Amino acid sequence: MTGTLAHVFRHPIKGHGREALASVPLSAGECVPHDRRWAVAHDAAHLTDGWNACANFARGAKAPALMAVTARLDEATARVTLNHPDRGEIDFAPDDPDDLPRFLDWVRPLNPPDRAQPARIVTAGRGMTDSDFPSISVQTTASLRDLSMRMGRDLSMDRWRGNLWLDGAAPFAEFGWIGRQIEIGTAVLEVRERITRCLATAVDPETGHRDAGRRLEAAVTLAFTLAPEPEDADREVGRLMFAGPVTFVKGVVAMSGLPPADRLEVCFAGRSNVGKSSLINALTGRKTLARASNTPGRTQEINYFALGDTRYLVDLPGYGYAEAPVAVVAKWQALLRQYLAGRQTLRRAFVLIDARHGIKAVDAEILTLLDRSAVTFQVVLTKVDKIHRDERVALLAQVTGALAKHPAAYPEIVITSSEKGEGIETLRAIIATLV
Repeated sequence: MTGTLAHVFRHPIKGHGREALASVPLSAGECVPHDRRWAVAHDAAHLTDGWNACANFARGAKAPALMAVTARLDEATARVTLNHPDRGEIDFAPDDPDDLPRFLDWVRPLNPPDRAQPARIVTAGRGMTDSDFPSISVQTTASLRDLSMRMGRDLSMDRWRGNLWLDGAAPFAEFGWIGRQIEIGTAVLEVRERITRCLATAVDPETGHRDAGRRLEAAVTLAFTLAPEPEDADREVGRLMFAGPVTFVKGVVAMSGLPPADRLEVCFAGRSNVGKSSLINALTGRKTLARASNTPGRTQEINYFALGDTRYLVDLPGYGYAEAPVAVVAKWQALLRQYLAGRQTLRRAFVLIDARHGIKAVDAEILTLLDRSAVTFQVVLTKVDKIHRDERVALLAQVTGALAKHPAAYPEIVITSSEKGEGIETLRAIIATLV
């Protein structure tokens, strides 16, 4: 994808105003300069030295009126000017203790009286972003436009308090960027994780009043859609890739046994008896390439298949180990965590969900593990030929509702039937066009 940088923002005081910039210099391992340089600790905060979690600070999620604050920082004097439609303007130096009482008098009416009140301004020697590592938030204008369409009205980008806004991507394409690098000017950014949004996004930044709430949550949930039919060109790329040689490479029981990380790979995970082997065989057009065990949970190897010389297909053992010994389960879980966290060439995990049952508690465990490992995953519904078409509506509602809680989830769901061939061309094209 080739795009352009459309907007740049910083927030000198965390939760207290946004400032638009024409450009910004970026340095390795640092936040946007002066972004969240200060934060306003409330009187119930439990602070430690350095970075602290957002629960210790006054912010728009708990005090909606703060979302209407705009800011301007004079870097030479370290003075900040804040403006609010109901409070007017204040100019002060956050580092000057003599200015603190005046600032607190200005900001307290913007905080609900029944909540912890702003008490002091703190710094951490780094930007106090919500992540415990110095970070820069990246959003796309296409996703904002798509969400606005779903809401039936224009939504301001100020709701999301991001740093860099990009033009040129497809809606929600950024969900698939985890683990990849993007170049913006001469800067190279490594995408670490999705941002978990809070209730502040439900506030109109012009007025400081909540105006979205559940409607916005529902619209975000609807962002999970069925994967579309592939374009003819992508369909052909997928056909040719899977029509070529597919060979079993090896079964792996320890990280030391993994093949060289010399090509892109995708993995398949799913409960025992979810139809994983059948799906891999349907994708490759081979009837016995992947073999299912008659005893669920028996196969405890990571099986590698070479798709030509450009891809590895990785078959992870089925989980939900009703028949597997406890020690075997523990060993496999440790290997799985190591694999997901340490395989740099893993581009996407496909999590198979039985369409007859939807997402169960045991599935949620693997989805959470993928979140924590910052591995983008895409749900593939299997055995859809076993349910009536009218049942798909309830199934998709259950699945999309569950996925809304998982930041590593890719926003397109693939519906498949290995027996009828439904969705096979779509999944082939997705795998073949990953970069």
